[in-house]
Order: sequence, then C-alpha cells, then structure tokens
Amino acid sequence: MGKNFVLIFLVLSLGIWVCLSAPKESLSFNPAISKESFVSEEIIIRFNPLLPQFLREKIIQDQGAKIKERLLLPHTFVLKVPAGEEIKIVQVLSQNPLVSYAEPNYLVYAQMVPNDSYYRYQWHLDNSSYGGIRMGKAWDISSGVGVTVAVVDTGIRKGSDLESTCFVQGYDYVENDSDPTDDNGHGTHVAGTLAQSTNNSLGVAGVAFSSCLMPVKVLDSQGSGTYASVANGIYYAVDHGAKVINLSLGGSFSDNTLKEAVKYAYEKGVTVVAACGNENKSSCLYPASYNDYVIAVGATQYDEKKAPYSNYGASLDLVAPGGNLNVDQNKDGYGDGILQQTFETKDGNITWGYYFFQGTSMATPHVSGVAALLVSAGKANTPDEVRTVLQTTAEDKGTPGRDSIYGWGLVDAASALGITPTPAFTPTPTPTLVPTATPTPIPTLEPTLTPTPMPTSSPSNICWSASNRYLYRQASQAKKFCKCAQGDYGYKSYTYSLGKVIVYYYADSGNNENWSVSSRTSNLPIVSVRCGDGFDYPTDKDYFWPK
Repeated sequence: MGKNFVLIFLVLSLGIWVCLSAPKESLSFNPAISKESFVSEEIIIRFNPLLPQFLREKIIQDQGAKIKERLLLPHTFVLKVPAGEEIKIVQVLSQNPLVSYAEPNYLVYAQMVPNDSYYRYQWHLDNSSYGGIRMGKAWDISSGVGVTVAVVDTGIRKGSDLESTCFVQGYDYVENDSDPTDDNGHGTHVAGTLAQSTNNSLGVAGVAFSSCLMPVKVLDSQGSGTYASVANGIYYAVDHGAKVINLSLGGSFSDNTLKEAVKYAYEKGVTVVAACGNENKSSCLYPASYNDYVIAVGATQYDEKKAPYSNYGASLDLVAPGGNLNVDQNKDGYGDGILQQTFETKDGNITWGYYFFQGTSMATPHVSGVAALLVSAGKANTPDEVRTVLQTTAEDKGTPGRDSIYGWGLVDAASALGITPTPAFTPTPTPTLVPTATPTPIPTLEPTLTPTPMPTSSPSNICWSASNRYLYRQASQAKKFCKCAQGDYGYKSYTYSLGKVIVYYYADSGNNENWSVSSRTSNLPIVSVRCGDGFDYPTDKDYFWPK
C-alpha cells in the first residue's frame, strides 16, 4: 500500500511538471541593469498558476529567500533575498519552468517638477503644449553634479536665487583682479539659466543646477569687451577645470586670437558653446562661426519657430529657446522671454528682480546646461561626443535633417540623456512676426540680449520683498528693514516667531547703500518690526524705496 502511494505521488508530480512546462510568458530580463535601478534585497516573482503551494515554498527556500509581500497581481510575490544576490537569483529563477517570470523590484520616480515659485513662467524648460527642452524628464537622470561650467561674460553677481548654487573661483579680465562680480546683469541672467538654485521654493530653476559655476568677467558694465579679454577668459577657464564654456557674446570679425583660444579649449577636451547673434543675418558671429571647435546656437520662440532676430547660416549647429518679448503665445500675461533673476543698475543703485530677456545669449546657456548634464551622467565627455549626442537627439525643425535656419534642430535634454520622446503635438500655427530693424554691428564683443523686466504689481525699486519670508533676530537687520519699510534707520522693538526660516536675500537699494544681510538659521525669525514712527511693519509684504 505504501509503495503504491509513493508511485501515485510521483506520477502526479510528473504530471504537474509536464503540465507546467508549457511556454513561459514572453518577458525578458536584462542583466545589464545597474544596482541603483532596483530595490536592494528584493525581487518580484510570478509562479505558474497551477503550481501548488508546497512547490512554491520549495523554490523560494532553495534560493535562501522568503516572501515579503503578496501582490494583488495573481500568483505574484515580492521576495526578500540575500544582499548582492538579486541579479543571480533572478537569472536562476528565470530558467525555472515553474516560474512565469522573475525580475528585480525596479525603482520608479516621479518626473521632477521644481517647487520654485516662478517655474510656471519658464516655458522654455518645459511646457505642455510644445515641451520646451524637456527638462522635467531630464532632471530625473542628471542635474550636472561634478561639472564646472565657465560663464565667460559680464561676471556673475550672486543673488538670492543663486544662494545654493556651487561656485568656483573665477577671474576679472576687465579690471585684472580676482573679483568677477557682475556690474551689468547679463552674465547673472545667463548664469541663472545654467544653474539657478532649483527646488528651493524660490524664484526660478536652472538647467544644470547641481553643476558649479566659474564666473569669468570679460565684458564691462556696458556689456562690451575685446577679443583679447575673451581669449584670456577661455584659457583661464580651460586651465582651471571647466568642462563646458558658455559664450553668450559675439563679434563681427574673424580673427586668429579667438580662434586659437577656442581651438585650445577643444584640444583640451572642453566643450565651447556660443551665441550665433541677434541681427537676423545669414551667418553667425564669432566665435560661434568657428564650427570646428564651437557649438553655435540660434534662438527659437515659444512655438519653437525661429525667433525673428536670430542669426542663422552654415555654421549654425542647434537652436534653443531665446524668447520673443513681442508676443505672448503661451497666454501667461507676459512677453515670451526667458525668465531669470538678475538686477538693474540705475544712478549707482542696484535693483534685483526676475526679468524676461530675449536673445541668442539666452538660448546658449540652455545648450551649455544640457552639455553639462551629459558630461555629468557619463553620456559624453569630449567636445565631439557632446556635439554628436546633442545633434543626433535634437528635435528636428524646418527642412528634414540639418538646415541653415535651425541647424540640427531644437536641443532636447531628455532625448540627449536617453529618454525616448513621446509623439509630438502639432498646435495651430501662429502668424510669423515681421523682424524689427537690424541694428548696426560694432566690432567689439557684446552680449546678445534684449532685456525686459518681469512686470509685477509693484514698482521695480522694491527694497524688501515678501518672498524673503522673514528677518532674523539681529539688530542690524531690523534697523535696515525699518529704513526700507518706514524711511528711517533704526527700530524700537520687534516680534518674532518660533519657526526657523532661511532669509535668502535683503535687497540692495536706496542711496547707493549696500543693504545685503546675511542670516543665521539658528536665530528666530522676526515677523514684524516696530519702527521709529511707533507702527508695526510686517515682514511678509513688499516695501519700496524711496518713501
């Protein structure tokens, strides 16, 4: 009797084995998956639906695993497996005919949408109608960590929205000193598009916000400079560790000095990106025209058509959003410029704000930023590799393939980083704008921009913004706040909160005084100040100068 039982059991087992040896589901596992892509010590397994429980348990036990979770998907479990054995166990189980499939418990990420308060106005980074340069998906892959980008321009002035951005030492070739502070505003705007502090609940976002900026000042307070200064700036950037150089500037004449400088950068493995120019001419400015060594960038507007002012021609490589302040195609109430934080200087006074600019100067840092993302992610390293990736993944515009109006197309950050684009949406065409008069070129290098401040409900001479959140418990801050809020330096008392909030910036303004205030988060924030007139002034509203 006992022998017959054993025989029946073996026959039944064999029957199950044969039954379960039917073709498996057409799913495949790619073993070339990085460990960062899945949960450590976990795999997912789906058993053949006819497999009895005791055989499931035997298969799991043989791998030194145990059930962590049963999924709602039938016959499917999350298993806890030995650390470092995930791939090996998946490969073994994938060959077992009793297993429908086995795979790592892959990680999934929400598409990044920065919490910066004005990000919704940055159509050029991402938008639902045309897509911008598709930064939302790109940021899931790279933010530029470990890459230094040199901004060879009017310098950079560090405002509140660059507070968290990495900086490395730069140089000033206008004054020949080590203080490349911007006194024009152009370089600061360009720097913001490249690496504005992002996801900090303040202002706007930047393309490669985890990269480091190297400010190299070669243009003066009027935005003009010399080929010699720019050449020096390029050599400095290369010799001090930059991997990408942004040149939002251009001159009208071919030369040897500038050409040798960009050649030097190219031969040292540094990617150089330059503005094509704003004269609506059929050739790029220099150094953008040095096509062997430089990636030349033209400008598009919101609907991804050529911006009316943008140069074009044989040396144009790519286009990127440069804006068009004469139209509001996205219907946000503002001209479709490129929005970043910068400043204006009038009568020696500095006024900070968020400004819409337009120009190939604004387009160029979009491409430089994406180049930094590629280098950071290991997708490209040399200038030729960066160029190839950018050109082959660009969104084709105009005539199929390369053309003189759009080059290889609109830079696409997500595609450059290996993310397949979704089918394009073709909106209703908008009328083409008639270009404005062509300005007379001058032989000196000049930044390529046309600025327009972002309109607000208040005048541009704001000296304290509600967005600064709070003052901190320091007498110097309260005194300066009262001068802004009431008009007199000094205060009587203040009320503070138990919360701890970082103050990002206290605006420069009034009588050419430096009203910058550094804050320590260990102090408690002041929410209102009783000034010399005996009235309490809250810190969560805007104040203006002069009174």
